[in-house]
Amino acid sequence: MNASDFVAFDPNQERLRREAVQLGITYAFRRGEPDPPPGSGFNIRTATVAAACASGDLKLAVSAKRYISGLWDDIKKEPYTKLFNDGTSAAYLWNIVQLMAVVDGKLAGEADELEGRERLIAVHGNRFILFRVFCLIDLEALKDSNFDLGSMKITCEKMAVEILNAIIPAINEKFPDAYPGNVFKNQDRQAELLAAISS
Repeated sequence: MNASDFVAFDPNQERLRREAVQLGITYAFRRGEPDPPPGSGFNIRTATVAAACASGDLKLAVSAKRYISGLWDDIKKEPYTKLFNDGTSAAYLWNIVQLMAVVDGKLAGEADELEGRERLIAVHGNRFILFRVFCLIDLEALKDSNFDLGSMKITCEKMAVEILNAIIPAINEKFPDAYPGNVFKNQDRQAELLAAISS
């Protein structure tokens, strides 16, 4: 068994699956279950990455990038219980997963227009950028299953580009010799980067 198998023993996961059905979407959390087609649902891995980036805790966002299984190690304690608990709703997870897809899509488009080191920053910085986007929007509103994501998606796309344009020069200045992929797997460097673009 691996870490993801233990997630299936959490009663909250089955509750989230039932809530998702009521929303007309599919939530797959057991290993071996097929991934829902895009736009019709999501899986435990996607939910975990989105929830980690929306947690407000940079350490969890870094873990989602570097070693996602570590977030599932023990379903009885944090970090797992910070992401999945009695207060976690399928509506909230579905909303943040959709916004993550929007940000990822926008960054992929930006990466296609870039070259070299800048392109690598756009590719490897996706979780850091998503973390920062989620820090800047009203996550509480996303707990409402009837929340209209239309304008929020546009806002998140715009923010993602602005953050990318801010971190490219910041990384080049602070870590000129570092491979971008390594920067975005290092919590201390990301904290330094976050401080640089937030000041």
